[in-house]
Amino acid sequence: MLHRKLADFLSSPSVRKTFGSILGANNGLGPGFDILRLGLAVAILVAHAARLAGTRGPIPSLFELILDFLGQAHAQTPNINAAAQETISSGTPWLRPIVITHVPMFFALSGFLVTGSAFRARKVLPFLTLRFFRIFPALCVEVALSAIVIGAVFTTLDLRAYYTDPMFLTYFGNIVGKVQMELPGVSFWRYDAHAVNANLWTLPSEFYCYLILAAMIVTGLIFNRALSTLLFGIASILLIVANVFFGFDSQPWILAPSVNVYYFFMGAMFFHWRDLIPHKGWLCLACIPIAYVLEFSTQAVYLVPVFVTYITIYVGLCNIPTNKLLRSGDYSYGIYLYGYPIMQAIVASVPFVRYRYFTFTSLALATTLVFSILSWHLIEKHFLKLRHRISKRSASIETTAAAMQPRP
Repeated sequence: MLHRKLADFLSSPSVRKTFGSILGANNGLGPGFDILRLGLAVAILVAHAARLAGTRGPIPSLFELILDFLGQAHAQTPNINAAAQETISSGTPWLRPIVITHVPMFFALSGFLVTGSAFRARKVLPFLTLRFFRIFPALCVEVALSAIVIGAVFTTLDLRAYYTDPMFLTYFGNIVGKVQMELPGVSFWRYDAHAVNANLWTLPSEFYCYLILAAMIVTGLIFNRALSTLLFGIASILLIVANVFFGFDSQPWILAPSVNVYYFFMGAMFFHWRDLIPHKGWLCLACIPIAYVLEFSTQAVYLVPVFVTYITIYVGLCNIPTNKLLRSGDYSYGIYLYGYPIMQAIVASVPFVRYRYFTFTSLALATTLVFSILSWHLIEKHFLKLRHRISKRSASIETTAAAMQPRP
């Protein structure tokens, strides 16, 4: 076969490394996957912080901080109010293409890693069980804490009325992907005042990806690279045509659930063809401006993913410097899960941090990191130890196949 000859050529010593060769040299691990996932989780938190604190984002806030330091802020900068929220997560429109890619990068990375998990598990029951151990323990704890503790603190109802309200019970539907943002009588501060954990909006997309992949395992489709690629190619053409000519998923700066699912399976395609995809810095650098420009177009929704996915996997396969703390656990999932409700609680109860982007973000990030560390060491890693009983092939590297729960 031609693709096998090309793979042999690309894997020869005279040719630069491919995605597959780097994975092989690292026992199936991407050297930078953990740091990349952590960075994306922090980036999502930082983006949310801008809006929840009532600011216009890091760069305008830095400018205002400098003016304040010079004693000129009140004379030269206007008050920040709702009208100043020119974009959802950033006050600078040119940053929006960067912010909007955080969630897709998570899904692309997940598609790449979880497909690898499917190849190691080989059967649907071990695959879904491994997903369950990674996703649900921490999710159950976060949903319970939000409903039982945070909701009780910030509700305007008396506790009896709060705990007996039907919305209190239905909030636990978040655990199975039935997303509910609000709790009875709960209100925080000015922006997204009623959303307890807006990050949970990606849960249905994530579960759809797992169920589709499970069906592909049952049918054997996921293990057939040629047929999987053919079907993905047909789906891509249909989605591109629907987007370009019929406005499908063309809302500006809004990620549709179907786009997240597409990124996941784009990542899966990259895993399928990992032995043929070169790991080259110049290709990554070339993809960055292309992806950035295309993000401004509502008719390029399904053209951007191939470039964003290459950037994502390329970075994840680089040797990124780390430290002992970051190597002690996978804290990205906890940062994602706990970040939003923690920020809501802080901005509602500590008025001093409002309109102070760096103060609010620093406090929120530090608090969230503490919760994520506790979540990993008290909950997540203990359930992940059970993977040894499910799939020995996945046990050695399953920790790297973590799930994403973002929101732009």
